[in-house]
Amino acid sequence: MNFNMTPIEYTELYDFEKIANSSSMPELANIAISILEKLSFFGEVHQLCGPMSTGGFNQRETNIKLFTFAIEVAREKGLLIFNQIPFQKAMVRLSSLASQGQYKQDILDFFYLPVFQSGFVKKILFLPLWETSLGAVWERNVLKTMNNASIDEYPLAWYEEALKKAGLSHPLSTERF
Repeated sequence: MNFNMTPIEYTELYDFEKIANSSSMPELANIAISILEKLSFFGEVHQLCGPMSTGGFNQRETNIKLFTFAIEVAREKGLLIFNQIPFQKAMVRLSSLASQGQYKQDILDFFYLPVFQSGFVKKILFLPLWETSLGAVWERNVLKTMNNASIDEYPLAWYEEALKKAGLSHPLSTERF
């Protein structure tokens, strides 16, 4: 199915004020699940998983930049993508209150787990280098036990396209795409 909503229509599903003002990780997850429910009316919902806080480029900002372009490329290819990037600032704010400098496991346990358990995400695409990310490894292991979404690799050609759009080189390569 080709997903033809304009970016403005697509982002209208996201309540940015609620996201920014959320007071707990479970509340943030409920906002995401509400968005997923709305998205599911348009077709099969996909989600990307991969390096954000750890792994990948080993720089959160660079990982998120690439992740954003990977979502854009997947949407251009016709996939209906749940974009978790709008939740990132709130996740960091809320998890910093809870985890005093340790790995932010509460993001996984109280945001991503309920999102996956909701059943609205039907296909998960793992970005290259997912295995370098503590969170993505956890997500893949959890998803394997749940059996409510198919797991696949994000196509390498799409990844190279996202790298190029982001103006980045593959972190394990000296060549520029």
